[in-house]
Amino acid sequence: MNVKNGWRSVKDAERSERPSTSTADEKKEEATAIILADRRLTTEEIELQLGVSQDTAYSLVFDIFGSRKISAKWVPKHLTEEYKDNRQDSCCSLLRYNR
Repeated sequence: MNVKNGWRSVKDAERSERPSTSTADEKKEEATAIILADRRLTTEEIELQLGVSQDTAYSLVFDIFGSRKISAKWVPKHLTEEYKDNRQDSCCSLLRYNR
């Protein structure tokens, strides 16, 4: 810490730039496989299976995969074209059925 005239520096100290191991490609692939195998997992269960911290598990699920939990199931935030087409087909068939 650098002290000059009673003031302390608020800048980060020099440190080694150790790469993050929990968000490495292998962890991303593991997390993807775990979530796709069972979309009803909690972040705590993902955390235990991957052996990472709770913050990292949240980061992997929310930031990297762009998913959120809806009705106890992981759902992508943005629907793909295939999902949109399936939704439209389902809605149209329901409308035809009700008429």
